[in-house]
Amino acid sequence: MSISFYILPSPFLVFPLLFLLGRRNVCQILTLFFLSFQSFLIYNEGFTIERFIHGMEAEYNDVVRWKYTEIPEVFGAKDVRKFVIKTRDELEKLLSDKEFNDSDGLQFVEMWMPKDDAPRALKLTAKESAKTNAQLE
Repeated sequence: MSISFYILPSPFLVFPLLFLLGRRNVCQILTLFFLSFQSFLIYNEGFTIERFIHGMEAEYNDVVRWKYTEIPEVFGAKDVRKFVIKTRDELEKLLSDKEFNDSDGLQFVEMWMPKDDAPRALKLTAKESAKTNAQLE
């Protein structure tokens, strides 16, 4: 099983193409390059590194919940398949789903992550930053 993330060609190629294509929105342009496009948004309720530095429950690190699955429509997308994933089991089920993997068009996946989910390197960096901040105060 693999996840494909699509990256547009270099800006030197994309910007002239955008100029030539005229006033098209982002989603229309993406569909010109790709028959299938999967977009993953990771939602973790706020600013993770700041939580590790200044405290997990500091309210100023919270991000107000928004209707993230409506983002494609904001950019003019139509016929978008949307998914909200809150558990590892749901993610594994989605990524192994034949219809999801073989689908044409835009698919938007909102993945919820625990607010304290971070790689070890980030946690160590945040710990050192917190120590430095304490010395400066």
